[in-house]
Amino acid sequence: EEEEEEEEESALGAEEALTKAEALVAASAAAAAAGLCAVCMEQPHKYCCPGCGCRTCSLPCSKQHKANTGCTGQRDRLGYVPLQGFDDKQLLSDYRLLEEVRRVDDVARRCRPIAPKPQLPPHLAGLVYQAGRRRVRLLLMPPGMHRRITNTTRYDLKARKISWRVEWAFPSAGIHYTDNSVSEECILTEVLARHVLSAPGTAAKAFPLRGYAEAGLSQLKVFLRKERTPANAPAYYAIDTSRSLGSQLAGKTLVEFPVMIVALPEEEKDFPLAFVNRSKPGSGAERAQQQQQQQQQQQEEGAVLAPHANGGKLPQPETNQQPDATAGQHTAQAQGDSQQQQQQQQGDVKPPQAMMQKKEGE
Repeated sequence: EEEEEEEEESALGAEEALTKAEALVAASAAAAAAGLCAVCMEQPHKYCCPGCGCRTCSLPCSKQHKANTGCTGQRDRLGYVPLQGFDDKQLLSDYRLLEEVRRVDDVARRCRPIAPKPQLPPHLAGLVYQAGRRRVRLLLMPPGMHRRITNTTRYDLKARKISWRVEWAFPSAGIHYTDNSVSEECILTEVLARHVLSAPGTAAKAFPLRGYAEAGLSQLKVFLRKERTPANAPAYYAIDTSRSLGSQLAGKTLVEFPVMIVALPEEEKDFPLAFVNRSKPGSGAERAQQQQQQQQQQQEEGAVLAPHANGGKLPQPETNQQPDATAGQHTAQAQGDSQQQQQQQQGDVKPPQAMMQKKEGE
């Protein structure tokens, strides 16, 4: 009953306020028609409110009008204006409104605080940095994603090695196996053998992979899918399982961790190969190996080109011969003969035979 009484009182109060407002509006309209102030209704009006058009005679009446009606006293710049009442004044007002909106937007853009750059935790930032030093572009997914939660790849600061989480996918068997921690120096063949070859107590695990075991580790093909390729045109990297994990990941892009796809020999055609960019130099050991290979190749090319430079004759092996006693005499005689030939050509010395004939004639 009390609630009903309160509702009735509020309804009566609203009706009374509406009645008073209607009466005030009617009185204001009558005063405006008579040229009087709409508030005091005694003095002739002098001012017109831009917001509602109420006409007042003085500042106190204008303030009283705003207090009674809640009017802001500002013109509604977005109000509808009929075409007949649209003049140059309205056009200039709309133009200024657009200029103000543009200025406010520009100020908001300039004053907008710079968005903070998302920072990784120290261990993840260090992992990304160390992977980059090994020419591996490691991409991390946002927190909460499945691959982000299950990734167990870590960088060992003391050993200065990365232990990768490696997933092995066997498409023919429809099975995935995971190694939570594989050192970057491990040979992939040894890691793969743990899953393919049967061992005591692993018969249940090795039975679905009997087809891979029968094919042999040397005949299996391992691929790594290239990231950021279209779903309808995937590309894969061929992985050499006889080498270490770190050497096979160099120059590639990974999302959280590598997923190795193990295929049978007859399935190799289902994995189109991707181009591997080898423009960046590798580690110091790899560069030294490349330089050594280049030197060996240059030596082989020099050995092949040597017969052509020697008139088509093969180089003769050098023998350790003792110096002959007459070697110096032959050398001196050869030098003397050469000097005599030069003098004969110049005309300074006559031939020995002509000198002997001249002596016999004398």
